[in-house]
Amino acid sequence: MDFSISDINILNIGCGCGSDFLRISQINKSAKLYGIEKNEKAARFACRYAQIAVGNIHTMVLDYEKEQFDYILINYGIENLEQFEQLLAKVLPYLKSTGTIHFTMKHMLYYPVVANFISCKEWGNTYSYFAEENIKSFLERNNFILTKCSIKKEFFAANIFEYISMIKTSGINVNADNFSSEFCYVQAKKIIKI
Repeated sequence: MDFSISDINILNIGCGCGSDFLRISQINKSAKLYGIEKNEKAARFACRYAQIAVGNIHTMVLDYEKEQFDYILINYGIENLEQFEQLLAKVLPYLKSTGTIHFTMKHMLYYPVVANFISCKEWGNTYSYFAEENIKSFLERNNFILTKCSIKKEFFAANIFEYISMIKTSGINVNADNFSSEFCYVQAKKIIKI
């Protein structure tokens, strides 16, 4: 993301105390920053850096202009896919045609998830874990195009290579880096319908 663009408008959903705003304002003092935070105490702190609306994004009425934002950042865990689809539909009109939306999703190949699956332990809530292809089709169903999906390498457990070997025996080509991160960073643009 290039926060140095002049006349930039950024909406941060789940902005917390505003640490992202502080970082952005250090890069671009003229950036117009807006946030939505349901925790009233955190929102009071974030008000130092941005215009904050306090409330639950899923139930509140948004008071922004259509196509106002260059970037929409979603900073809370995506546990309920149906609610997240509703959120994307809700914010879509407020994203500029050239704008991008940014969020993280739990990565399906994260080592502990795969280890539990291979060990026949409880798989957990697979509904909230995603592979890149799932993210791409999910976004397309919701009028967005995936422009970036990256995984931040976090760690390697000693026996991760044992699990990779087991997976490779099934014929699936894997990269150890894919197993080292719990989250995928996702960037998407809205689909422009002509």
